[in-house]
Amino acid sequence: MALEPDESVKITMDVIPHEVLTAVLSFVPPNWLLNCALVCRAWRDVVQSQGLWRKMCQRTGRFIEKYMAPHYPEDWREFYFKCPYSRNLIKNPSGKDGLEAGWIITSNGGHGWLVETSSGGSGVKPERLLAISEGFPHHFVTSYEWCVRHQLIDLVAEGCSEALLDEAQPDVWVLEWFAARSDCGNVYQLTVELLRDSSGDPDSVIDKFTFGPQYASDWRAPIDWNEASHVFSSYGPGLRYIRFEDRSKDTRFWAGHYGSKIAGSFVRLQFRGK
Repeated sequence: MALEPDESVKITMDVIPHEVLTAVLSFVPPNWLLNCALVCRAWRDVVQSQGLWRKMCQRTGRFIEKYMAPHYPEDWREFYFKCPYSRNLIKNPSGKDGLEAGWIITSNGGHGWLVETSSGGSGVKPERLLAISEGFPHHFVTSYEWCVRHQLIDLVAEGCSEALLDEAQPDVWVLEWFAARSDCGNVYQLTVELLRDSSGDPDSVIDKFTFGPQYASDWRAPIDWNEASHVFSSYGPGLRYIRFEDRSKDTRFWAGHYGSKIAGSFVRLQFRGK
């Protein structure tokens, strides 16, 4: 029977099926979900449910059944925000957050590490580097004695599953960008180790990649930004930590900061075929 013009139908939030509401809310930005939880009890229950966060993880590619099942997270909401398999695991990759944020400096030779925002005698940064830097102009620069630093990535603390690491063994993609000045030579080196533990024992090293030492000549130094990269694969079970270390200095012993410029440090786990 058709409704008269002045008649209306009232629909309450409670009659929306749970599955439909979950599907709809899975498209809402996470920072808005807190307000959604205030609408009514039904919405609150959905926002707090594991089912919603599981759907959001699957829809956004944080969890891919083909590669990650049956290693399901215990807490889907926590997994969503940690996002261990879909992001750069290096903290402060280009210096936007300051000199030491995320980094452990083990050698501050010459005038030490510095963060710059100007090109300072080097070339224009490529778009792929700027993407890692989130568009910010920052980069690190080194001096006339060895400047050395590292990050130690605890994969389990970052949200990775030990069982998934052992059985699926996702590829480990590492890279870093570096550039010389046009007026001074320098030397740059990158070393990345896959580790069983954080003890520092040589026996804990599963696999290792070293790029360099890479030398740039005086006055003939290439000023373009260059990429050092490697992909670890089929490295066997036991991976729990990744140690990422870079170092550089100039070759003229000039006061100031004429060593390599470094930016876009990057470590990401990826699944073959993804």
